[in-house]
Amino acid sequence: MYWDNDYYSYRNINTFRNAMPNLKSLIRLFHASPTAPSVDVYANGNLIAKDLAFSKFTNYIEVSPGEYKIEIFPTGTKENLVITKTLEVAPNSIFTVAAVNLPANLDLLVIKDASGAVNPNISFLRFISLSTNAPLLDLSIGTNKLFKMVEYKEITGYYPLSPGIYTFDLAPSGVSALTLRIPDVNLRPNKFYTIYAIGIVGGTPSIQSVLIQDGIR
Repeated sequence: MYWDNDYYSYRNINTFRNAMPNLKSLIRLFHASPTAPSVDVYANGNLIAKDLAFSKFTNYIEVSPGEYKIEIFPTGTKENLVITKTLEVAPNSIFTVAAVNLPANLDLLVIKDASGAVNPNISFLRFISLSTNAPLLDLSIGTNKLFKMVEYKEITGYYPLSPGIYTFDLAPSGVSALTLRIPDVNLRPNKFYTIYAIGIVGGTPSIQSVLIQDGIR
């Protein structure tokens, strides 16, 4: 699935601190915690994401470098705090903050995203497994294994591919059985993408994929 929620438009949030205005950074939020409710996310007391549901992500939000207190609550309330964590934002950085693990052990995983022109004739793809109970995973195109033995919360490097439409297969490492087929993935030239595996193997919500374009080009 590929989400693009207009509510989370790429924008300058004036509630963030205005220090070092020429060194802005970009962050986005990704809800990858299965069985966790939809949530509201606050940074230094300011609402930055509303009603963020499992498998959805925000667009990038421009922020000033510095320290931010991130608080996550169930949607519509500031009671029953789900998690609070301090996040240090470096100048000129671009990254995704993913809510991971099951709710009892919820954590925030900071994932650095690529951006900037590299090659106008190449697409770039990486794979991140955020499926809480998945074994080591392989991501393949046919018999070509792009990523092998990827463990939970591992962040692979970007793999160069020719632009085009692909079908990817996700399977446990060393096993011929298919876990998930990911069809009709359109990779455009000079773009960076991440395929995330999320959900629960053999449970609810089931294991699924989310394709996200990285960077803002």
